[in-house]
Amino acid sequence: MIVQMLIEKAMLKAQAVQATMLTQETSSVDFENDRLKSAESSQRTQIDLKVVVNGKMGLSSTTDPGDIDGVVSRALEAAAFGSPVHFELPEPGSLEPVKIFDAQLLQLAKPEMIHIGQQMMDMIKAYNPEILAGAALNKNIYKFEYANSRGASYSAEHTDFNIGAAGQLVRGTDILFAGHGVGQKKREVDSEEIATRAIEYFRMAEKISPVESGEMPVIFTPGGLIALLLSLGLAVDGKSVYLGASPLKDKLGQQIADPRLTITDDPLVEFGPQTSAFDDEGIPRKRTPIIE
Repeated sequence: MIVQMLIEKAMLKAQAVQATMLTQETSSVDFENDRLKSAESSQRTQIDLKVVVNGKMGLSSTTDPGDIDGVVSRALEAAAFGSPVHFELPEPGSLEPVKIFDAQLLQLAKPEMIHIGQQMMDMIKAYNPEILAGAALNKNIYKFEYANSRGASYSAEHTDFNIGAAGQLVRGTDILFAGHGVGQKKREVDSEEIATRAIEYFRMAEKISPVESGEMPVIFTPGGLIALLLSLGLAVDGKSVYLGASPLKDKLGQQIADPRLTITDDPLVEFGPQTSAFDDEGIPRKRTPIIE
């Protein structure tokens, strides 16, 4: 494995080393303004090396798998000017089994992706020909490898599938944008449901009504939850907590929300868009309660 070769070479001069390698194949189809805009495929390799030399960190990256000596040399040189290190690399840990790879997605080719996108746009145009319709499909197949000098070594193959339909409707000086999409790690998805949801958003916005200023009740759909959770997300962000800048500082054990509310960070949801057994720093992932 290339990551193991990087560890061995860098450890000749470094006290600690971490290496990651990402290999990725992507196919994407984009429609815009009622027509096919692009259909592309690409391949990508990304190698990242982190070294600790005399208590300082050096980083280096390359997209060339044959540049092992070069990436090691650059990381060691960068360590001379690096920031002081106040952490240790993680030891090997046990990983939770997770479902992150769908072999059915391998068989999805661009002609079928184009067909699906066109079908979704046709549904939107059938509802209202004045809507400038669009659609997008993106398929990723990738492998992520991690290793460090403390013996931790993991690798995982992932699939990603993102699909959406949208459009814009111009009426006088008003421009309405609406759409719906799904991101997950498996192929199984109802493209007609996605187009139907996009159409429903246009239907709900058809009537423009004047509103007087004042206080009034507001109903949030589930899709609006992200706006309500934005400040909470900043409060539990790892950097904010580490720096002591979180507004929830010293609130552990205190009531901060309705007693019926529970929020859990779950990185192990089957085929979830962010599901993985370990993170980019080699830490085995687990379910973490945010609010209980």
